Amino acid sequence: MNEIKIIEIPIYSMKEKTFCKKWKEFFDNNFGENENYNVIKQCYFPQYVWKYNQIIGYLEITYANRTIWFKEYCTMDEKIYAKSKTKHYIINMQLNGHHFFVKDSMKNSEIIEEIVFWINSFEKEVMNKKYYLNKEEYINILKCMNIRQLIEI
Repeated sequence: MNEIKIIEIPIYSMKEKTFCKKWKEFFDNNFGENENYNVIKQCYFPQYVWKYNQIIGYLEITYANRTIWFKEYCTMDEKIYAKSKTKHYIINMQLNGHHFFVKDSMKNSEIIEEIVFWINSFEKEVMNKKYYLNKEEYINILKCMNIRQLIEI
């Protein structure tokens, strides 16, 4: 059976609030008194956009062989800067034991509940504590999905 990708959840190097604070400090320290502050800020666009520039990995959730699998792809870089144009190459971190069997009797809500449990478990027990898993909006999307129908295709 082919693998079905259910969802990918981005892993960020830091929370958005921390990222914005660091960029504000950078702009204020370097260009705070400058009358062209907004023009200078535009020169750095989209470098200071958190949503796309600080993704350093992702948690991929897939279905194959009656099992939901969790795979972490993340950078091995030790230090990640808020103000950087550096590409962070990501690799499969080879999570062992992060999967669960989908029984025929499981309802869609039970599958989603189990996925949410494993996402929270990954965040608490596996993921590097300095990183941020942007899970809230993706869990909301999961709750709207019919996983049971998706995996029976």
